[in-house]
Amino acid sequence: MVLKFSQIKFSSPALMAPMAGYTDKAFRRILKKTGASLLFGEFVSADGLVRENEKSLELLEFEKNERPFGIQLFGSEPEIMANAAQIVENYSPDLIDLNFGCPVPKVVKKGAGAALLKDLPRLEKIAAAVAGAVSLPVTAKIRSGWDRNTIVVTEAARRLEAAGIQAVTVHPRTRSMGYSGAADWNLIKEVKQNLTIPIIGNGDIWQAEDAIRMMKETGCDFVMVARGALRNPWIFRQIQELLSGREPFSPTNFEFLQLIREHLYLAIQYRGEKRALKEIRKFLAFYLKGKPGASRIRSSVHLLETGEEIDNLLVQYYSIDQDKGETFPVLADRSSTV
Repeated sequence: MVLKFSQIKFSSPALMAPMAGYTDKAFRRILKKTGASLLFGEFVSADGLVRENEKSLELLEFEKNERPFGIQLFGSEPEIMANAAQIVENYSPDLIDLNFGCPVPKVVKKGAGAALLKDLPRLEKIAAAVAGAVSLPVTAKIRSGWDRNTIVVTEAARRLEAAGIQAVTVHPRTRSMGYSGAADWNLIKEVKQNLTIPIIGNGDIWQAEDAIRMMKETGCDFVMVARGALRNPWIFRQIQELLSGREPFSPTNFEFLQLIREHLYLAIQYRGEKRALKEIRKFLAFYLKGKPGASRIRSSVHLLETGEEIDNLLVQYYSIDQDKGETFPVLADRSSTV
């Protein structure tokens, strides 16, 4: 499959969403293996890039085997966003995405993210400035509006298309909703009917069947999965299998254990053990959600100080496959999981 706005080839219409605090190198490697057809890093501050902030610059780094790879920027000033985009271009990602939807207060207070849905002329100026400053494809991600009284998603999308944006991701919740309530997929359909560029649907894709239903109901060209991938990293593979008319893959407890362990050791490899343990605890809250005894395991993990201790705890937790009654062997060689 080839997107209309570029010659980027995608294995499926299921894309990974950029998520601050989650889409780091370790998790991206997991999602590459489970079928995500486009990877993103964590979103990056344009102000941080032009100031040459070390942490901001680190977020631009990726590996060749992560392609196709996108970098998402946020900011509030057209000139700064354009300058930041030129810095990003030096790192040679496959595309640049502009964040016009983040509802987080510290972003909104700076006039960035979803705050720009209250100032569509500025949003359009930023988009035009970035699109004119780089040769890479530029896309954008928006919400439906600031609140239920200001639903501006279609007008915002039209302005983005006019500014040279080559695809728009629509998350049909308002800023005031945050991540609560139901995403109004009818707004994705409305945007799709009014634009000619590719539309990417996002919001409330918790399982592969949701993605198929979104595409059928809205006509969107692609789907972007965020929190659903934190609960079920195999969702990208499952979407592709459903689209191909096949039975979607269902991981066994053992396969889920091996994925978590691989993620743990990748995190240690990239971040060092101390930082990796802090990071993996966030993911375990999603990985183990709804599983028997999960709260006890999460509490225990906070008391452990080494990767090996967490690994042993996970093996003990998964020691009996509830479906098949199989016991799991302990991996003798950690490198086999990386």
